[in-house]
Amino acid sequence: MNKKEIVIIGSYANQPYKLDLLNDCIDKIRPLGFDIMLVSHYPIPFEVQQKVDYVVYDKENILQDETSTTGYWFQCDEFNLVSYNNDGTGAHALAVVSNINNGVNYANYLKYKFFFYLECDNNFNVEDLKKIQVLKNSMFLKYKNMIVFNHLVQDCQIYETIMFGGIPKYFVENICLPKTNDDFLGQKISLERFFYDSHKILEESFYVVPSSSEEYFSKSEINKDGQMYFIGVVGSNDVPNLYLFIKNNHTTSIQIKVNEEDFSELCVNCWHLRNIGSAGNLTVTIISNGVERIREFGMDDNILDYYKKGYIHFN
Repeated sequence: MNKKEIVIIGSYANQPYKLDLLNDCIDKIRPLGFDIMLVSHYPIPFEVQQKVDYVVYDKENILQDETSTTGYWFQCDEFNLVSYNNDGTGAHALAVVSNINNGVNYANYLKYKFFFYLECDNNFNVEDLKKIQVLKNSMFLKYKNMIVFNHLVQDCQIYETIMFGGIPKYFVENICLPKTNDDFLGQKISLERFFYDSHKILEESFYVVPSSSEEYFSKSEINKDGQMYFIGVVGSNDVPNLYLFIKNNHTTSIQIKVNEEDFSELCVNCWHLRNIGSAGNLTVTIISNGVERIREFGMDDNILDYYKKGYIHFN
């Protein structure tokens, strides 16, 4: 019998390794007995669609502009760098919210009584998976309406958006995450901090887990695609050149390759800066935690004009 409980998986599987993460996540979640819904702004292969109960595809991948993104600051003896998170392509907070809303709204329409939302880059241990049921049962036993992971990030309180749950009807009627840049009200804060700041008044209705999801699901690999490095192309305020900048924030080394060069090692807390002139197309490959990721920078005239405004300030 359908218990009207569903796991909603957010994805953007535009690279092979992301598709592998999505498949692994579905395969791990399926034995729990929940129905599964995929929400995505990137087309999902038919064979993956066949593994789940519902698929919601929204081709409008809304991105933020620099007026509402948080920034990246880096200072060393040679230069100070300030770059917005959109790095010319747009930050994805609004796209994430769209996925969340699409999934939970549809779950509410289908009259589901409980949902658990998570991003697809979570490799759950079998023992940890049972904790999802524990969370659900605890929420209902405590007469709460939402499950949130609450902790500090850089001294700021947040509610996680990579993983949370609740009653669909309550979410639809009470949770208002930003749908447009204007909804950030001029604040350059993360989506998770916005979630906390704008909804902490409802905390009496929340079953609060006072830790990160990574700490709670301690035997699992949570947020595997979380990029613990910064990579971007920036302009100079002094000369009409562009620069490739990479900063490794991992606790381990990463491997980097630019175009057809050989891989080189970038150690913990180290950075790489190179002058790429006034134009050029770049393909940057990064291997971290055994996963290969590729970033491509195509320099058309609009992007060149954007970068030449300058976000890097040399001393």
